[in-house]
Amino acid sequence: MDLLKSAKIFLIESLNNYMKPTERDHEYSLSFPILHATISVELLLKERLRRVNENLIYVQDKNGKYTKNTIGIKELPKILGEHGIEIKGHQKLLIVHMTKWRNHIVHSIPVHDVQKAKIELERLYDFVCFFLATHLNENINSFLPKEYYQKLARVISELQQAI
Repeated sequence: MDLLKSAKIFLIESLNNYMKPTERDHEYSLSFPILHATISVELLLKERLRRVNENLIYVQDKNGKYTKNTIGIKELPKILGEHGIEIKGHQKLLIVHMTKWRNHIVHSIPVHDVQKAKIELERLYDFVCFFLATHLNENINSFLPKEYYQKLARVISELQQAI
């Protein structure tokens, strides 16, 4: 299971979807960037937990046996914290908030305030850069191919200007 590679693929898809020359200010336009970025974060968190102990990313049944199902994104910050990997309060709130948006996008009609979505997406991209460097010893410059690192820098800059 290559969680880091999968996280990279979802981050790239998030950037590609954000950079599409569509109506960026349409209420649905940020659905795929949010969806893919949130999945990328989930995979990065699981990768960090996997580095502690591979079994920790799996759900335990009532007998304490690990199943094939992996734990959900909402549980990851707590479990990481139990193993000495701190996710700060505002970062936990961001993860919870974006997870709710992701679930709303997947399970119902994705409607969100575009301005708020841009703020949260920029914060999520910042979190990816922070988490990679701080907890996975990966630099975003080497994690992403050069063209995508440059896209990420442009997207973050654009999102910050939109705020």
